[in-house]
Amino acid sequence: MDATLVTGWTALCQLLAPAFTQPTSVTFLHIVTGWVLCRSKPTVTSLVCTIGRSLLGHVAKHWTAYERFFYRAVWLLPEVSRLLLVNVVAPLIREQAVQPVIDQYVKDMTGRGFPEKEVKGYLDYVKARTDYWLKKQIESGIKSATGPAEVRIK
Repeated sequence: MDATLVTGWTALCQLLAPAFTQPTSVTFLHIVTGWVLCRSKPTVTSLVCTIGRSLLGHVAKHWTAYERFFYRAVWLLPEVSRLLLVNVVAPLIREQAVQPVIDQYVKDMTGRGFPEKEVKGYLDYVKARTDYWLKKQIESGIKSATGPAEVRIK
């Protein structure tokens, strides 16, 4: 596997690490890596088989540790969502990284007979709503038990 890809993937996962304890963060990295690499149905067992001891080496955990990640969660989905929104989604939207996808969508829709002006108008509406809600979520913070004091549930 390309070292740049592995480094980038690890850095991306580390952006979400503050939502987890240190051991849970390692488990999260293993699970999402298995999920991305898995070619079969993404069950916990399949994910564990996909990452295997060859990828994990000495840090491999028993398969039950990966199942406990979900049913004995000490992390909160709203906190993970907030970190994903602020650290991954918002920069992509701000930097116009999705522009090639939007251009392809416009091309596909006009090829199906929709007027280009209508398609672009709809996309402008979606972008404006997304920007509005993104700004609102970042400003108000998603309430959770973890994270900065100003967004914690009392």
